[in-house]
Amino acid sequence: MQKLTYLKTFLKDKNVGAVVKSSRFAVSKICDSVDLSGDVVIVEYGPGDGVLTRELLSRITKGSRIIAIETNPFFVEHLASIGDKRLSVVHDSVELLPSILKSINIEHVDYVFSGIPFSFLNKTTRFLVTEQTKKSLREGGSFVVYQYSPLMAKYMKKVFGSVRIGFIPLNLPSYFLIDSQKKTKQY
Repeated sequence: MQKLTYLKTFLKDKNVGAVVKSSRFAVSKICDSVDLSGDVVIVEYGPGDGVLTRELLSRITKGSRIIAIETNPFFVEHLASIGDKRLSVVHDSVELLPSILKSINIEHVDYVFSGIPFSFLNKTTRFLVTEQTKKSLREGGSFVVYQYSPLMAKYMKKVFGSVRIGFIPLNLPSYFLIDSQKKTKQY
């Protein structure tokens, strides 16, 4: 997808939070933040044109799966054109994650990656999405958020109990990489 097309989509859709695609460096760092060596189930919130999706597909096993949840119809069509059987593209809102997973017979996922603009959402919705994400993760699974600000760190810390914050300078603008892991229950 050309940069100009991406910019036009940004200008038309108030829910698109990025003016330009994530850099190859940023995408590599985001993928490096988790272990993709075994069969995994991944949910991607707001994959846009699929720059992270494609990199994930190049790294995951044949038995792995990605569920990409996108609200923008242009991006949904673009993602569907990837044509990889491990990728399911869902044209819906991340707020509906539990019903989306139930409809495709998935109880828990290993990782959730999110580039959605949480700053566009109200506080209640940020908590709702974070709580639903945690419930949908298997024990030891991670919620990985890449954003222009560390806004989500406080929500993730409150819901998950801990958070790690990194920084990816080689992106325009730079990203904060925020990661929370669903801890194994202690008995």
